[in-house]
Amino acid sequence: HHLAFTQHIIRLFSSGVCTGVHLPVLFTACKDLRFMGILLEKENTLKKQSFNYYSEDESMEQENSLHVVARVVNRAFTVCINDRAPLATSRKWGAFYIMGLLFKMYLRLNCIHLTKNVLRAMKVVDLPDITHFPKSHIVMFRYYMGIVNFLNQDYSTADQELDTAFHLCHKTYTRNLELILAFWIPSRILSRHMFPTQKLLSRFPSMAAVYVPLCQHIRSGNLRAFDDCLKKNEALLAKTRTFIALEKIRELCLRNLFRKVWLMCGKSTRIPIECYQMAICHAKQQEVPLLRVETLIANLIYRGYIKGYLSHDRSMSVLSAKDPFPITVPVRM
Repeated sequence: HHLAFTQHIIRLFSSGVCTGVHLPVLFTACKDLRFMGILLEKENTLKKQSFNYYSEDESMEQENSLHVVARVVNRAFTVCINDRAPLATSRKWGAFYIMGLLFKMYLRLNCIHLTKNVLRAMKVVDLPDITHFPKSHIVMFRYYMGIVNFLNQDYSTADQELDTAFHLCHKTYTRNLELILAFWIPSRILSRHMFPTQKLLSRFPSMAAVYVPLCQHIRSGNLRAFDDCLKKNEALLAKTRTFIALEKIRELCLRNLFRKVWLMCGKSTRIPIECYQMAICHAKQQEVPLLRVETLIANLIYRGYIKGYLSHDRSMSVLSAKDPFPITVPVRM
């Protein structure tokens, strides 16, 4: 019934009966429809755990409920951006809010690729400047743009979007700030090698529980403790889709470990691969093949974390005489 109601509301907007003045009605209808779709999805999941509670055809119908909701919300988005009425009564003022709801659906459905169609549609229409929209709409847009770029491994752009979202978000909305931080912290570490401060994390205990020890292990090059910390928080990080990104941060921890080897070798420009192997074996408390160590060093050289090259025949790493580890100790956010 609510699906039919929402479709009727969209038709009223499409026909011109409803204008930008009535956008709160459209917002509420789409938001409630999404909420009902999620409830139906959860109910469907519970029923799957029972013994043949419903038939296969009914199962397929219920599994497609979120896709149906996404299509309806997408239609509402199209109605908003294609309005040609004067800006004072234009439906375009609802574009960013509806886009946020649509992105929520795509993320829940794991259909990140569909966001490209939405962004492409926004580029071809003449929307008002984003600074003229309500701040809550801007925060929502920047937040989801940050997540999309994060999942597409464009960490630099994700950092910029999430930075804007964090500083525009009201300081009393702790939960929203925490959601932004969950993606912003790994984005900034990967793109700028900047760590969050204790002052920032003190406001968000759940974030502090993960990133305070993690950042300490990266600075000290404690590879084993870093891996243990990741494993301990694996469920939480997997839920927020940041686990893979934090595994990439492991390279920073490895870089700091190898820098310690360089310091212990008297800052020599030629260090045997066996020295790195001993350090990794000691850190992980297990044997690591020499070829695997060479691969790790080669990857760090490729990533720009180490300046130099490998001599496979001599089993030697040849480092730059000037600044062989160009990335300095990470600064703070």
